[in-house]
Amino acid sequence: MAKALTRLTKKVFRVQIEFVTACQEYHGLTNGYLDPTLLGADRWLALIGAWTKARSALCVGGRRYPPSRVEQRWMPAASISAG
Repeated sequence: MAKALTRLTKKVFRVQIEFVTACQEYHGLTNGYLDPTLLGADRWLALIGAWTKARSALCVGGRRYPPSRVEQRWMPAASISAG
């Protein structure tokens, strides 16, 4: 699916798309999730943007509604620490 979407986007719009997944660390920003890949790409990119602007310790919090069963048990929806 990703390959087909990439080809179609390049052909129709003449742009290269990039797929993003959260990771443990990015240029000094540390993902605090036990499994970093569970953080959604939208939140990860928002955190990268906040970190790029702040360049100091920060904590971004939030919760989606309704929270998933995993979130209810052991992790906040978006809790990242940097610094």
